[in-house]
Amino acid sequence: MTKILCPVDLKGASLNALNYAASFCRQTASTLTIYHAITEVVITDNRDDLLPDEVLEKKSEAEQAIDKICRETRENFSIACNYVLENANLADGIANISKKEEYGLIIMGTKGANKLSKFVTGSNTVNVIDQINCPILAVPSDYYNAEIQNIVYATNYQKGDDESITELLGFANMLGAKLTILHVSQSGNPAKIEVFKTYQDYVYEEFYYDLDVKLEQVVYDDVEQGILDYMEKNNGDMLAMLTKHRGLLEQITHDSLTRKMALLAEHPILVFHK
Repeated sequence: MTKILCPVDLKGASLNALNYAASFCRQTASTLTIYHAITEVVITDNRDDLLPDEVLEKKSEAEQAIDKICRETRENFSIACNYVLENANLADGIANISKKEEYGLIIMGTKGANKLSKFVTGSNTVNVIDQINCPILAVPSDYYNAEIQNIVYATNYQKGDDESITELLGFANMLGAKLTILHVSQSGNPAKIEVFKTYQDYVYEEFYYDLDVKLEQVVYDDVEQGILDYMEKNNGDMLAMLTKHRGLLEQITHDSLTRKMALLAEHPILVFHK
């Protein structure tokens, strides 16, 4: 890990995520870029001479604030830190800069949600998860523990696990953390036990070189609750999941487990894409 991007809107959730990102960078010897998008007026060529005076004033104020935050972050955490400020739609701006600069991870704050309807309209973090291929780490606004000792990867035996596990092992080794691969099997499905044993044999053969990897299976009627309870009971510090991109109609009609967990989880959730 060398380059991390952290979008900041100068509000509580994003500033909390920034502290988490800075701590992560310090632990992994990574560099941090703070990203701020001015979304009120989007000029496609980003030219200041085309902006109204009030937007120019707002951009100047935002730049002073971001510059101050960047300097304080650099000094307080002793890391390499810079910032990018532009007129852009947030998700589009993050997508463009992450692809252009090849960031290895995006760390964002999330406020969570209480109703299923909010999963459809989404939050900024969920919208970015839906659109961007780069791994994204969503940090709840009220989560303040930046120490990562136990990482839990929740799997449904999907294609793409190998790449996600390999990348997670890289994170775990840099952080000195342990990795648990978790499958939540719904009750009344005994065939899942045999599938788990087969998957367990495969993982131990494929990743035999890493002794800190373990596999666990728990049985729950509700998969989401099973994951949340496991994280709580086993002192998980970070939850990781693999998701796939969906079209707009599929996003509305399909209740993505990853999207829900990104809003419901009380721990940071790291999302990989396939």
